[in-house]
Amino acid sequence: MMLAFAALLITTIPKTQDTIRGREQHLIEHFGGAKSVGGTSGNAINGIGFGNKRRKKYLSESIKEFGKL
Repeated sequence: MMLAFAALLITTIPKTQDTIRGREQHLIEHFGGAKSVGGTSGNAINGIGFGNKRRKKYLSESIKEFGKL
């Protein structure tokens, strides 16, 4: 099966890697969740595991910089 993805549009340059990791996870969840947890997005696994101690920080940094999806 071949998947097609839209072109990337950069609207802002993230300040930290924490922000990038959080945004990646928000996008995975927004588009259906990772397949490893029964989701339907194009991602096989989550960018940030549920057991990751910094998960909350990554997600909050992303919301601060980009806002909610």
